[in-house]
Amino acid sequence: MRANVLNTELLKFYRGVSKIMSESQNGRPPIVLSPKQVDQVEALAAVCTKTQMAAYFGVTEKTLRAIEQRQPEVFTAYRRGRAPAIADIGSALYQKALNGDIRAMQ
Repeated sequence: MRANVLNTELLKFYRGVSKIMSESQNGRPPIVLSPKQVDQVEALAAVCTKTQMAAYFGVTEKTLRAIEQRQPEVFTAYRRGRAPAIADIGSALYQKALNGDIRAMQ
């Protein structure tokens, strides 16, 4: 008998949740980064992974990737910020290899 009461209460709960979800158009409104935050993405991209960047903005990595899909300027800012850092690292390794640093050649 108690199991029936619990099942009934759960069913009411799920019906209420689905009603709220349908009224709010299936969940939370999408997160949109401001132009200032897009600039922060570019600055952080040189030193942070996407996981670290997502934590900085208080979202999951999956949400950050969804934001990149909705806002192409976020993806572009990430690439723009990441490219110089990769080039600097490559250049430094190349110089070390030219100077005979065996570890840089490996």
